[in-house]
Amino acid sequence: PLAAINNYCSGTVALVKSGRTTPDNLLPVLEKTAQQAVRAGMIIKRIREFVKRSEPKRQATRVADIVADAVGLAEIEARKRRIRIVTDLRSRLPVIYVDPVLIEQVLVNLLKNAAEAMHDARPNAVDPVIRVVVRLDSGFVCISVVDQGPGVDEATAERLFEPFYSTKSDGMGMGLNICRSIIESHRGRLWVVNNVESDGHITGATFHCSLPIGEPDGPSNGGSEAPTPQTVTGEL
Repeated sequence: PLAAINNYCSGTVALVKSGRTTPDNLLPVLEKTAQQAVRAGMIIKRIREFVKRSEPKRQATRVADIVADAVGLAEIEARKRRIRIVTDLRSRLPVIYVDPVLIEQVLVNLLKNAAEAMHDARPNAVDPVIRVVVRLDSGFVCISVVDQGPGVDEATAERLFEPFYSTKSDGMGMGLNICRSIIESHRGRLWVVNNVESDGHITGATFHCSLPIGEPDGPSNGGSEAPTPQTVTGEL
């Protein structure tokens, strides 16, 4: 949201300086800026509550809405790196009972990490794409973020979700740790695997996020276990 606010404000300043604007043109942009400021405050509030071990504020939520909102925010960073984000969702998906603000932030973080990894590894790649794939799997909704980066080596994969461990020079090592904690608090799982072609060539990494279908402690997910992590091949 802060990146969106910065973009909206920069655009507004440019329009005012050019003298080619009217109050009617500026009003929608200012309203969007205010909405993103409210969203930023909400994210901070929910994450603070989560860190204090409060229960997620679950509500019936459409998976497509969470994905659309997360992609909308992540695209701001992705476009700067000339990376496209495409989604692959079924036309009909079940409602899930989650804290949409927290789950959306998990996806934004995964998409942002994917864009950074791809740009750092292949800054001159032709038409780089991040794919968001949503599928159903044994009582769970599985959201996968598929990138075209360098992949994750075995040693790094074992530590990637540890607190204070980061592969970035300026990283704090808390992002993925909090993301996994958020997903597990919803009785789901978050894991990463490499995308491996038939010849053994690694073409990127995929972060899988599984969330149970149905109300918390309801019959749809009672006793269910999140899907077992599997190696992802070029099929994704």
